[in-house]
Amino acid sequence: MPSGAPDGWGRLRRRAARVAGSETFRQAVRAAAASGLAWWLGGRLGAPRPTFAVLGVIFSLQDNPGGSVRTAAQRILGVGAGVGIGLVALHGPGLSAPVAAALVLVALWAGTRVRVGPQANTQVAVSAILLLAGGGGWRYALARVWETAMGGAMAVAVSALLWPADPVAASSRAALRLRAALAADLRASPAAFGASPAAARDHLVAVRTHARAAGREALTLPEVLAGARWAPWIDRSALAAAQARLRCIEMLYRHVRALARHAADASAAEGRALPPDLLRAACRNLAAATAALEGPPASQGRTAARAALLRADAALDALLASVRRGDAPPLLAPAVVVLLRQFAADLRGWMRGGVPGTRG
Repeated sequence: MPSGAPDGWGRLRRRAARVAGSETFRQAVRAAAASGLAWWLGGRLGAPRPTFAVLGVIFSLQDNPGGSVRTAAQRILGVGAGVGIGLVALHGPGLSAPVAAALVLVALWAGTRVRVGPQANTQVAVSAILLLAGGGGWRYALARVWETAMGGAMAVAVSALLWPADPVAASSRAALRLRAALAADLRASPAAFGASPAAARDHLVAVRTHARAAGREALTLPEVLAGARWAPWIDRSALAAAQARLRCIEMLYRHVRALARHAADASAAEGRALPPDLLRAACRNLAAATAALEGPPASQGRTAARAALLRADAALDALLASVRRGDAPPLLAPAVVVLLRQFAADLRGWMRGGVPGTRG
C-alpha cells in the first residue's frame, strides 16, 4: 500500500465525520426515514404508489415539530381546496385555456384564505392544476388528500421523535455568540467617536450587521417556543432562560446601534469628540457587565456585573460633569449618556429577572 494511503483514509474519515455531524445530513436522514415509513404505510393502506404521501413528508418536515404541524396543516388544507376546485372545473366546463386561467385565478385567491403561516397557500393552485391536467376523478382527489395527510402526520412524528434538534443548545450558542459581539461592539464604540468618517461608518455597518443577526434570532423565538409543546423532553425552563437572553441582547443592540449612529454623525463634524477616557471607561464596564448574559440570573457573575455597572455609572456622571466644564459637546455628550444609561437600566432589569426592557 502506498505510504500516502493512511493519510488519505484519515482525511476521508474526517470528512465523513464532518458530513455525518452536519445539520444537512441530520435533516436528510430524517427525511429519508419519514419518506420510507410513509411509502410503506401508504402501501399497507391500499395505495399502489403512495407518491403524495412521500411528497407530504418532503414538504412538511421541519426541524421544529411546531413548524412541521403548521406546514402539514397548510399543505392538507391546500390540497383539499385545490382538488375540490379542480373537480368542479373538470366536471363543469372541462379543460380549455380560459378554464385553466380562471382555475388559477380562483385557486390563487382561495390560497390567500386557506393559510396557516404568513404566506399564501399556493398548494391550492398546484393541486387544482394537477387534478385538471391528469383528468382524475373523486378517487384520485381522495387519494391525494389522505396520502398528503398521512405524509404530514409522518413528518410531524419524525420531527418530534427521530434525531430531534436541541433548541436549548442552539439558543444558548446563539446567545453566547451575540453577547460576545455585543461586548466587542461596545468596547469599539469610543474609538469610533474619534475616528475618521470612513472608519466611523465602517463601525456603524458592523454594528448594524450584528444587530440584524440578533433581530433574526429574536424573530424565531415564538416558533421555537411553540414547537417545544410538541417535544415534552425539552427543558422548557432552560429554553425560556436562553431565549430571554436572546431577547435582551436584541434589545440592548438597539442602544449600541444608536450609539454607533451618533459616532458616525459626530465624525463628520469638527470639535465633536467626547472625552476618550471617560467614554472608554463607561463602555468597557458596560461590556464587562454583559457577561451576566452568559448564565441564569442566579449565577455568581451577577456580583461582578453589578460592580461593573456602578463603575459605568460613575464614568457617565463624570462625562456629564465635563459638559458643565466645557470639556465635552453640550448636545452630543448628554445624548450618549442617555443611551448608555438606558443600556445599563435594561441590563439591570434583566438581571433582576424581569422582562427585558424593564427600567430600574
